[in-house]
Amino acid sequence: MLETKILNYLNYLGDSEYMAEVVTSSGAVHTLIKLLKSKDKIIVGDACLI
Repeated sequence: MLETKILNYLNYLGDSEYMAEVVTSSGAVHTLIKLLKSKDKIIVGDACLI
């Protein structure tokens, strides 16, 4: 669920509450690190923007 929220955040750039929920969620750092280690360039690129 958190991975999906991170990867879909581009749809919510104007929604500061959504972004705050994502970055303050339990496990956000661990999930972000996992996404940054992905072999999929699109996932890494989206995760880098957070």
